[in-house]
Amino acid sequence: MKKSAIILLIPLLLISLTTFASAAFFMEQPISEGGTIGVLTYNMGLSYPVTWGEFIVAIVILLMLGFSFYDIISTLTMFSRLTSGIIAAGLAIIAVITRVVAAFTGWVLIFTAWMGVLSVFGSVVSAFVVWFLIHWGFSGIGKWLYRRKAYMEAFKTGTTITKGGKILKQVGEELK
Repeated sequence: MKKSAIILLIPLLLISLTTFASAAFFMEQPISEGGTIGVLTYNMGLSYPVTWGEFIVAIVILLMLGFSFYDIISTLTMFSRLTSGIIAAGLAIIAVITRVVAAFTGWVLIFTAWMGVLSVFGSVVSAFVVWFLIHWGFSGIGKWLYRRKAYMEAFKTGTTITKGGKILKQVGEELK
């Protein structure tokens, strides 16, 4: 496992060395004005000025991806440990450089937010539709709703169908 950790840390060290050796650590000027893109700006999506917190989070994400990829690849394939480590490190670096994690996370959060909005609006609209159908619409729906509520209550309490009739009568009296 020690060799695996070292193999995963070598690409990180190389990125760090090229970053520190580079005069353009971060993009301080727009490219149109003769500025250059720093290694961290390009590779990790960090923008100038970068706080230590952002930098540490970027490194932690890189390490988490690397170790996760290594575990998956070494467990599910026939590659040697060295090959699994190299592939895992490469995939982690590619995922960070191409900003796949940020894009995927953003897409999932957007999708989840839309589903939440649709479910809230759907439940509000359906409540008004049911109210309209019960009070002004078809009388059969009201009976169906009362019967459904009684069956649900009977199921929750574990009562039989005959006792469910008594519960149905109570529900009908409550709704009057």
